Amino acid sequence: MSNTKEWLEPLIFLSGIGQLCILIASMQVPFQLKWRTELAVLSRLHRQMYWIYGAYVVLAIVAFGLFSLFYASELANGSGLAMKMLDSGDVSDHPYQTQFEAFFNALDKGKEMALTNFAEAARSHEVIFAADRSAAMRRPVKLTG
Repeated sequence: MSNTKEWLEPLIFLSGIGQLCILIASMQVPFQLKWRTELAVLSRLHRQMYWIYGAYVVLAIVAFGLFSLFYASELANGSGLAMKMLDSGDVSDHPYQTQFEAFFNALDKGKEMALTNFAEAARSHEVIFAADRSAAMRRPVKLTG
């Protein structure tokens, strides 16, 4: 193996194995950090957020690991798959391009975006936390605003 490209495919493959090893180790996190007892003091919404975040991390590790194992050659050779993954963080490749454009236009003009300004975001959080309180108390709660 004389050049970098020849090394790239096996390194990508090995990184896939490494990702899956990390996954096996990460399965111990909830047990070692005693999530069942430590998170019990949190509201149901917050507990669910931790578990959902944990599941998201696991799925991301699985995806990167499997892509690295099964598509090492395509990723190393700069195929369309490699380029698509490379560009996936680019706004031009993002499914919310019109939202981003509206956001940047509002920034340029020094104006707030309709329906997505700070006040609306704060109100959305207030509603979410009120719903969580209502579920915990098993009765309706009043919003402050």
